[in-house]
Amino acid sequence: MEVTSLSSSEIKMKNEDDISLDKGDTIDLMGKIQIQVADDNTLRFAPVLDTTEEGTYELRGTVYDEDVDGDSLPTWTPYNFEGFYYNIDEGIGTEQLKIEELNDREIPDGKLVYTSEPQPVEFEHDEWGNFTVVGFMAEKYFAGYPEGNDNSDIEDVSVLSDNVLAKVLTDSDDKESMYSGSALVLEEGYSLNILEVDVNGETVWIQLEKDGDVVDDDFITSGQDYIYKTELGEAEDVPIIIVHFGTVFAGAETSAVFTEGIFQISDDYIEINSGDTFDEMEISSISESGITMKNDDDIGLGDDDTIDIMGDIKFKTADDNTLRFYPFVEVDSEGGASKTLKINLPDEIIVGDTFEIEVTAGNESIEDVTVNFNEVSAGKTDEDGIVEYTAEEEGTFKITAEKDGYTTANTNAKVIPPKEKMSLNISPETVYVGDTITIGALKTIGGDPIEGANVSIDGKVIGETDSNGTLTYTAEEIGKIKISATQEGFLDKSVEVNVKDYEAIFEFSNLVIDPIEVRAEKEATITIDAENTGNAAGEYDVELVVNGSSVDSQKISLDVGESMTVTFVHSEEVPGTYTVEVGGQEATYTVKEKSSMMLYALITIILLLGGGIAYMFTKGGWNAATMQAKIDELIRSVNLKK
Repeated sequence: MEVTSLSSSEIKMKNEDDISLDKGDTIDLMGKIQIQVADDNTLRFAPVLDTTEEGTYELRGTVYDEDVDGDSLPTWTPYNFEGFYYNIDEGIGTEQLKIEELNDREIPDGKLVYTSEPQPVEFEHDEWGNFTVVGFMAEKYFAGYPEGNDNSDIEDVSVLSDNVLAKVLTDSDDKESMYSGSALVLEEGYSLNILEVDVNGETVWIQLEKDGDVVDDDFITSGQDYIYKTELGEAEDVPIIIVHFGTVFAGAETSAVFTEGIFQISDDYIEINSGDTFDEMEISSISESGITMKNDDDIGLGDDDTIDIMGDIKFKTADDNTLRFYPFVEVDSEGGASKTLKINLPDEIIVGDTFEIEVTAGNESIEDVTVNFNEVSAGKTDEDGIVEYTAEEEGTFKITAEKDGYTTANTNAKVIPPKEKMSLNISPETVYVGDTITIGALKTIGGDPIEGANVSIDGKVIGETDSNGTLTYTAEEIGKIKISATQEGFLDKSVEVNVKDYEAIFEFSNLVIDPIEVRAEKEATITIDAENTGNAAGEYDVELVVNGSSVDSQKISLDVGESMTVTFVHSEEVPGTYTVEVGGQEATYTVKEKSSMMLYALITIILLLGGGIAYMFTKGGWNAATMQAKIDELIRSVNLKK
């Protein structure tokens, strides 16, 4: 919806496009207001309130206004009171609440009349015909099986005439495959066990359990219904479980059978009798034809009041001297516990590709939902609410999601032909503000140019590629831009380009250490060439790193295209091999031990005095002990001078 006018007196909105009322659809109209369309060839639709978000919602009927309606007393049905039970797919509603007399602000005894008449509805498994339902105080109940049903094994039964009401638990035509030893899990603790499958005789031996105890067993042939009957109060032989068994088939390792329809009603029934009271109302009659209730005392309609009428149905009156009131029921929604299914599909579905169909209700993923793709089973959703499917042909197809206890969801899926992959080439690779970019669209396979591709920058279309598959664009702002291209028959393609400001780029080369070997504590000269290859002048801190530690640095400044040699002088005290890193370049050099002064002194003395020592041995009377004493004295003298 689109707001078309706005004033102090009103807001007017109109639909801005055609609204298709496809059967089975739920259409988001505006805000929390939706339109629900019947899943039927007859067009039926109604506005409904979206209750998927957590909260308490009031479902009310039309307002009786004394000033407007006067003596025209209200009657509420499912058509003007959403709180009543109504099956929109079949157009079935059974309840009515009527005020026959209103005395000022009081409904006299017996003048508020509630009636509900059972109506036939079709089984989901259409071979079974119909069963009857009845609404009772805004809840749906099973009323019986009508006479002349399509299934001769299901006899005419009216539990309503025996004062019994039971909930419908399952009504499904889902196809399930079952094997020997497997079990069909039903509601309220029931399970149907497959004991044996006889392919030759097309017979299945089954056993029904309730809370682990065997309550029935039977042999069923292919195409036959299994029916379990029990008592519900005074109603005898009521079929509460019906399962249709289809084809029996032989597999490679085991034999199996298909079930093709399941129906179950609750054995936890309620009994109602004439004279029973529910708040202000009393049952005046109950039979196969319906239920009638009337107020058993006067009902006062005081201003600003909420009156419990029966069950969850209440009246709310206006806080005003003029009598205005309406019926309502309150519905509590836990958000994730929504019972309205929703189908989520990918934005694009391509022939031959496997895609995911996701089913949710509120904020929760729903498991075990039956999904059909154009009436062909796609399978059941997993614990993440997902089932995968591969579309084999192009076109528009209907997808349906169904699960017992949930509102069925329908949506249309458009399957398109396979698309080729597109590549985008951006030139230059590094883009600066003010640069002209050449954008090239090419086929990924083969590299042929793609003419006529729509190119956009950050979502804004700038033009189409030419016959060479190219388009130019001038980058006017610094920062990241998203370049996208689309063309019919091709997958969309996007790339991100970083538009840079003008900058200095320093590149380093020719790292030299001289000498490559040096004595400890002796200096080595380290040089490296630096050049600014960028498009702006700039400064750079050149750092000298030796064995992973920063030992020196120099700040250099270069214009565009300028170069220089950076020189460091460095020495080490400890011998070893040292790794030098400057500007991303790396080299090694060796530091050797420094020379010994004492050794040099001794050698020199020995050479100079060699002749004198020889003389002292021959002429001066020295011996070996005398020479050792003289050497020790010399060493002490050298050490003292160091």
